[in-house]
Amino acid sequence: MHNAWVLGSFTTKENYFNDYVLYDSLLKKNVNVRSLDFHKMTVDANNNIVYEDSEILQEPDFVIFSQPILNLDANIMLNPHYKNLDDEFNVYNINPVIEKFKSFNTVFFNTVDSHIKCNNKISMYKALITAGGIGLPITKILRTESTDEEIETKANEVGGFPVVLKDPLSTAGRGVCVCNSLREIKDVFLNRKAPLLKTIIPDENIPFLPFLIQQYIDTKGMMLDLRVVGSKIYSRLVLSNPYVDQFKSNVDDKKSYIACKTTPEIEDIVTKSMAALGVNIARFDVFITNEGLKICELNSIGSIRSGEQTWNKKIRDDIVNFCINEYEKR
Repeated sequence: MHNAWVLGSFTTKENYFNDYVLYDSLLKKNVNVRSLDFHKMTVDANNNIVYEDSEILQEPDFVIFSQPILNLDANIMLNPHYKNLDDEFNVYNINPVIEKFKSFNTVFFNTVDSHIKCNNKISMYKALITAGGIGLPITKILRTESTDEEIETKANEVGGFPVVLKDPLSTAGRGVCVCNSLREIKDVFLNRKAPLLKTIIPDENIPFLPFLIQQYIDTKGMMLDLRVVGSKIYSRLVLSNPYVDQFKSNVDDKKSYIACKTTPEIEDIVTKSMAALGVNIARFDVFITNEGLKICELNSIGSIRSGEQTWNKKIRDDIVNFCINEYEKR
């Protein structure tokens, strides 16, 4: 019998559907499974993982993430030399639990590093840009201490107003703003719910993470939603309210979904993007433009709620089957 963890950031089987359905699917496959909350894990003085005051003595065979390990969870810090790097995207992780995971013989789906890379917008776009041949909105770094002239220059570099500002720690649309003027950008800077880093690293000398400033793409309320499990791609159109609402993944009643065929262009961006980020399970939000498809975002785990099963399949079972098969093939 295999031993597995369903590892989330907010694990409560009654309240978080991803955790529950993955846990349930693994049980039906006769897997010995535990559902665990990453937030409750620590490393003791002997370098052992402790969970809810009990030492974890046995590593699992494999781990499926049900929630992303967010940057705040992972204690992401900027490289202290970032002011000299401008559009370089150097971040690193100092979380002892994650460092301990890296010593496990366990198979992680996706890997810990790829989850962290996907869930920091800076490192995600860095990987996609570096890979080349992947359609993306024009994307730059914008530091909060930039002068008015520097802000205007960056806005023009991504195509002019309106522009999109993204907090690197944004998720489910929170921390994403469409700005129509310099004043609106500065208001976002002032109103940022601020010391994201200082909640975990209370040092006045450590800067806040900068924003991404990005080309605004008018989708006319239509995007592609791609769920990918291994080599399987499930494609659907998302019909929704204007741009900002498309990021509000928690407002599903304002969206409708239409299953569609996978095209060679979809296969190409999926293959290149997953290779660039080192993921084998993903969910994409993709803009449809006159210049081809452009990736808005790649999630290392997305919602798998039953109301989103457009393809007449239980995606959770595909994820579990893929993970078991990949573990057994190693």
